[in-house]
Amino acid sequence: MKTVFAILLINALAIAQSTEPGERWLQQAQQDVHDQKLPKAESDLRKALALWNQVWNHVEPKPPEYLEALGLLGVIVEGRLIKTPNDLRTELEPLLDETIHRIMSPGFPGSGLMAARVLDVYGILLQRTERETEAAPFFARAKALRFPQNQEPSGVAPLKIGDGIAPPRLRHKLEPEYAEDARIAKRQGTVVLSVVVDENGAPRDIGIVRSLGLGLDEKAVECVKQWVFKPALKEGVPVPVQVTIEVNFRLL
Repeated sequence: MKTVFAILLINALAIAQSTEPGERWLQQAQQDVHDQKLPKAESDLRKALALWNQVWNHVEPKPPEYLEALGLLGVIVEGRLIKTPNDLRTELEPLLDETIHRIMSPGFPGSGLMAARVLDVYGILLQRTERETEAAPFFARAKALRFPQNQEPSGVAPLKIGDGIAPPRLRHKLEPEYAEDARIAKRQGTVVLSVVVDENGAPRDIGIVRSLGLGLDEKAVECVKQWVFKPALKEGVPVPVQVTIEVNFRLL
């Protein structure tokens, strides 16, 4: 028994030591992205993934750092190939294909946020290669991983605008920040939110109706939470109402 334990311990130590260069490459790539050295970051991420594919060939689920490297590589490649999207099918899709199908399997136990990033990358790949309808399930799964539906609505049930209910009016608005992943991948579009504007004019119970992924949904929610409204009125009395808000993200 001791001999078996010793062998397992030696194997575990060998794997840990063999993955250390990959972790260093990932850390360096993250710094290179921060410094806008994207070609260098892409090179380091490819080296890390090549190493980990050998070491963790039969390991499932892949560790979070593997998913982080894969998602970041996808973001960089999508930004680089935005003008030649068909090249994504030959350069990026083979890297994602196997992992994507595992993430989409029921009960996938991997890191939620890192898995969502990989799914967003794959969904964008499908969109940019004229497979829009195929992308929907991947975006939906990514949204479910990022925003688990485990919160009960708060406060009084909202009313619908109309039938004598004057809509809320926006009094103070902030513009959203751009998510770094989306900026690198050159992701643009509109996030659509479902929002309750309560009787005090404060946004609450914010949900995602249309997602963009790559951190833009989170930025949209963070932004709208800080908006201030003049509340809706029913017979002159403030009431909570359900509204739809569009948050646009455009690169200059």
